[in-house]
Amino acid sequence: MGWSNRSERKISLWAMILGGLAVLAWGSACHRVETGEARGVVAMSPALTEIVLELGAGDALLGTSPYTTDVRASGVRRIDSQGSLETIVSLKPSKVLMHPTERALSEKLEMLGISTLMLRVDTVPDVEASVMEAGRALGCGEEASRLVAGMRESMAANRAEFGKVSRGRALIIVDRLDARVQQFYIAQAPSYLAEVIAGCGFEVISTRGGSWVRIDAEKLIELDPEVIVYFVHDAGEKGEILQMFRKYYSSLGAVRGDRVLVYGNPSVLVPGPLLGRKQREVCEALLVEGKQ
Repeated sequence: MGWSNRSERKISLWAMILGGLAVLAWGSACHRVETGEARGVVAMSPALTEIVLELGAGDALLGTSPYTTDVRASGVRRIDSQGSLETIVSLKPSKVLMHPTERALSEKLEMLGISTLMLRVDTVPDVEASVMEAGRALGCGEEASRLVAGMRESMAANRAEFGKVSRGRALIIVDRLDARVQQFYIAQAPSYLAEVIAGCGFEVISTRGGSWVRIDAEKLIELDPEVIVYFVHDAGEKGEILQMFRKYYSSLGAVRGDRVLVYGNPSVLVPGPLLGRKQREVCEALLVEGKQ
């Protein structure tokens, strides 16, 4: 596989992790408002698309992110970020939900009379709060409460089942930044991905910085993880990843112990109300992969 192809896949991974924009309207399956105005939902973040769908407002979806893979949105228009402002305006949404990183777009929409609401999905508490706020905006408050309670219950059950055994110090890698594999992006506390992996019984390694941090080869060697959990877009990349670590990082404990665990289902990188179910799938896969 060429480096350019891998780069394109990495872009889609980061779009799932950090995709910031979502647009929601009030006319949904939860709360119908009889009006002559055009209403609907455009969700350009896969995570916020999942929230809309799980709230039962999928029939209001007008558009979504090009990186959304949920089959329930397969017939929904994809909106490229380059033309997002014009497209959003043309769809006449009643409300726009977006990540705080999209503040510039928010200000433009507000100037055009389109209401916006900033939401985060960086941590598990963020996801819970965003489900509740989106539920209120869509008139789906009761369903939002049910979703949050269900996510909390399932993640607690996962921790009770998988987290009772200590499985080692784990570094979570979500991207490599160069062909020479000298720089990586890692997920660490307080990110939702760190909480997912911690619930599987791993002690997630964290350094200074935020939820998503860039480290270089020197730092990777210094951290010397017992386990490396590497998220890829395609499980077929496993062989390449393992070969890469054996070639460049044979001194690492995780490599010596054959505990470089490659997970190839990127759906877990979408932090929505289904996070508990996704966490269980990850735990089960990693335990098989690591022969625990």
